[in-house]
Amino acid sequence: MDKKEDNQEKSKVKSNLNEERLKLAETLDKELEDYISNLEKRSTNEAWPEDKWQEEMEKHPFFMTEVPKDGELPPLLQGLQELKYSTEENTPEDLAKAYKDDGNYHFKLKKYRMAILCYTEGIKQRSYDVELNANLYNNRAAAHYFIGNYRSCYNDCKCAVKALPEYPKALCRLADTCFKLGLYDECLKHCEMIIKKECDNKEIMELMKMASKKKKEKDYEDRRQKMLRKKAAVEKSKILEAIKERGINLVNDAETDDETAPNIGNNIIDKGVHFVDNRLVWPVLLIYPEYETSDIIEKFHEDHSFLEELTDVFSTYADWDYERRYSLETINLYYENELGKMTLVNINSTLGSLLSKKDFRIENGMPTFLVLVKDSETERKLLKSS
Repeated sequence: MDKKEDNQEKSKVKSNLNEERLKLAETLDKELEDYISNLEKRSTNEAWPEDKWQEEMEKHPFFMTEVPKDGELPPLLQGLQELKYSTEENTPEDLAKAYKDDGNYHFKLKKYRMAILCYTEGIKQRSYDVELNANLYNNRAAAHYFIGNYRSCYNDCKCAVKALPEYPKALCRLADTCFKLGLYDECLKHCEMIIKKECDNKEIMELMKMASKKKKEKDYEDRRQKMLRKKAAVEKSKILEAIKERGINLVNDAETDDETAPNIGNNIIDKGVHFVDNRLVWPVLLIYPEYETSDIIEKFHEDHSFLEELTDVFSTYADWDYERRYSLETINLYYENELGKMTLVNINSTLGSLLSKKDFRIENGMPTFLVLVKDSETERKLLKSS
């Protein structure tokens, strides 16, 4: 097709569109005339009650403010919608403005999520109108703000300010959103920019005061946390050194040979191993295989004997021990070595002396022992299988 034929085809398409538009306009005029005519023919009894006039008006497509409940648009309204959002009939700027107007309508009704969808569609049109684009971002930021999407609000405000660097509404909302996100330094920076232009802006001045106060509190807390982390790191290093000096074997799920590996050290600290007068205090896990339950001695001093600690544990019967079989006189204590062999514990020995045995291993930061009733079937089975 040569250039002349191409131009002729475009003229033909344009002519057809104009004809369709004229037909639609004629239909609109005719329907409006019929509607008004029918109103005039109504009897007095059919006249609108004064409190129903808006409801009656909204029955006509010209004055509708909501889509019918069945979701179907009248042909007239559908035709208007198609013209309004036609990419052939509208420029990107026209479409962006149409979506902006829709967004504003939903925003006024407090339908913020619908407003966000409309503003998003407007942004997608990639209009060359910088101010219009900034408005769309700013309005979407406002909608995000009112439903608590502060991070999205922050991002949209940044886009609006990028498009229009001195956009007052966007700058004010950006400053406020930074405050809500805990970005106090950035909040103060934006506040200072606003005050240069609006030196009597009381709301921004108040926001600056609150941001300054919160910044001081945050800086203090950051310094305190940093000091605590440093102190904890020193304590962890001291604990790992003390464990190494005592010849205690630490292992983890990865079966590493490096007792100073970060995951092993973290397990030890997380479980609560700590110093008391330069002596180690451990959490100790007691497992009762017969009942598939367990107990924890949270603070077992390495210089205390098992007899001392277990006396307290078995001072009363556990809720699950219905038959009253577990007492200090009736139980044996065992530990398993790396080969799964069970070794009987002398309850008069101290925890520290046991942890230092070559075949004793601490897995995942907590010494573990099995508690079994003497001469019970469960004890015999476990000893036989070990």
